[in-house]
Amino acid sequence: HRRGLDLSGNLLENLNEDIGHLEYLKELDVSDNQITDIDAAIGKLGALEVFNCSRNRLKKLPKEIGGMKSLRVLDLQNNDLKELPASMKNLSSLEVINVSGNDLDTRYVRTILADNHGLKIINKNGRIPETVSG
Repeated sequence: HRRGLDLSGNLLENLNEDIGHLEYLKELDVSDNQITDIDAAIGKLGALEVFNCSRNRLKKLPKEIGGMKSLRVLDLQNNDLKELPASMKNLSSLEVINVSGNDLDTRYVRTILADNHGLKIINKNGRIPETVSG
C-alpha cells in the first residue's frame, strides 16, 4: 500500500470521488494547486494522518472530513475558508490545525474542535494569539 502521495503544484482543480480509493494512505499533499472542491469520498481516508491542502482555493470542506479518524495534522493555510464543518469535532486524533490565511477566527475554530484537548491551532492572521492549546 502506498504510504504517502504528493500531488502538490499540479494545477489540480478538485479532488474527485477517486480519492476515496486510497483508504490506506497515511499522508496526502495537495498543496499549491487550484483546488476549489474536495469530494465527500475524502471521508473514506480513515488511515490518513497528515493532510496538506494549503495554498488552494477552498471555500468549504465536505462534512465527511469528520470521518478521517486518524488525522493528526491538517494544513488549511491560505485558502478561502470562512467556516468549518461541525463534523470536524469527530477528529479526535487531530494534534495540529493550521488555518492561517483564511477568514477564520481562532475562537471559532476552537469552538468547533472544543472536545479536542491539547490541540494546537495555528492562525497567523493578526487576530488574537497565533497558537492556542486546549
